Amino acid sequence: MKVPPGHNPELIIRIVLITRHAEIRCAFQCFKCEIFYERWMRLAQEVCSMKIRFPYGKSFVIADIPDKNLISPPEPKPLRSVDDPHEAVEHALDHPVSKESLDKIAGQTSKVCLVISDITRPIPNKTILPPIIKRLKTAGVSADNLVLAVGSGSHRPQSSDELAEMLGQEILGKFKVVAHNCVEKEKMVDIGKTSQGTHVALNKVVADADIRVLTGLIEPHNLSGFSGGRKSILPGVSSIETITENHSSDKLDNPKCVAGVLEGNLIHEDMEEAAKMVGVDFILNIVSNFDGNIAKVVCGDLVKAHREGVSCCYDASKVVVPEPADTVIVASGYPWDQNLYMTINGPNRIVHSPKPVLRKGGTIIVVAECSEGVGKAHAPFYELLTKSSSIDDVLAKTCNPDFFIKDKWEAHLWARILERYEVVVVTGGITANELKKAFMRRASSLDEAVEYALDKHGPDAKILSLQNAIKVIPMLA
Repeated sequence: MKVPPGHNPELIIRIVLITRHAEIRCAFQCFKCEIFYERWMRLAQEVCSMKIRFPYGKSFVIADIPDKNLISPPEPKPLRSVDDPHEAVEHALDHPVSKESLDKIAGQTSKVCLVISDITRPIPNKTILPPIIKRLKTAGVSADNLVLAVGSGSHRPQSSDELAEMLGQEILGKFKVVAHNCVEKEKMVDIGKTSQGTHVALNKVVADADIRVLTGLIEPHNLSGFSGGRKSILPGVSSIETITENHSSDKLDNPKCVAGVLEGNLIHEDMEEAAKMVGVDFILNIVSNFDGNIAKVVCGDLVKAHREGVSCCYDASKVVVPEPADTVIVASGYPWDQNLYMTINGPNRIVHSPKPVLRKGGTIIVVAECSEGVGKAHAPFYELLTKSSSIDDVLAKTCNPDFFIKDKWEAHLWARILERYEVVVVTGGITANELKKAFMRRASSLDEAVEYALDKHGPDAKILSLQNAIKVIPMLA
């Protein structure tokens, strides 16, 4: 290709790369070479790309995605960090929603159980717990009458190092801390049945308390609409049998049991009913922004305070996607990508969405470090996947109410994802063979995964990136 005499070809290319459409045509007119417009435009589209950073464990990986392939939905409404987190917690405790203040609820003889989340939830316990404990002390609650229960649901119990990281040595040294283990039947107490038929059994330490205080994080949740509130009880401190009944396949497949939906959500309603049966006296929940900072603190009534936090969270989570994608890249980083079990939160956000954004037969690229591999404490779900002959075989087992394994619902959710989409996992923590046996594909780098998806779906395929998948509710316009 010839460039008119006296004109610098490098300069023309620079103009093409930094301008768009009408501006490009104008640039070519200025250089008397409009006849090359279409050819240069194709070159610009091939060369122009967007470098996007995705969380990977506690670090990041970068993808180089061509502009022409990238879907760019409007950014969700940003949540501003509170100026002073400690002051925000104190203010919320001073102004509880539809409840008396905590120091008036508890008394000198009260046995108090403070339920906290496990290490899979990034909650600033060292910020929110001291003010709560201070007010309980003001009410006359002694250190001997206060126990902290780690609501780990079906996750593995925390190690002593993890507890120290979560709580600090001062709290660990002063108060009894109980790490809930959902499979220890001898430590559970039967409470009754919900209207949906779920047998509610929970940790005896929680059941025996006079006062129950729950802490937690409110963010979109794939099954229960939003986390926080009642989830500290179910699944937080419930038995594996209770959790399994709440996570039954008929509920998992219900179109209302998706991220961002509470009304008509059977899983959420069952959880909330169970929490009311147990009796919850006070909650303190936070809403965090994309930077992980506290944006809002809500305190008080189990339902009303939770809904106030949900209202704030929903506006900051909704992402309206203008067109369906052929490929979606999802990432959430630590602590959500510690193992394959936790990693499901990203791809599940695509399936359990009010209006799914990925075409059937599309590809989900999951960016996850998986430093713990599959997740030793969650081996049963992986074994179910790998020992089944097909996805239909997995679903036949998980849909059978008489079939029971720990984390049965996890295998069901992965099977529902895999029957619709191909899953490519970008990880250094799981081998290609381990993923292949679970009907998934491994990529050693994100660029490799993107290249594979473009080869599969074509050079014009549309790619949606969700760098904070755990924080958003993607839905088709």
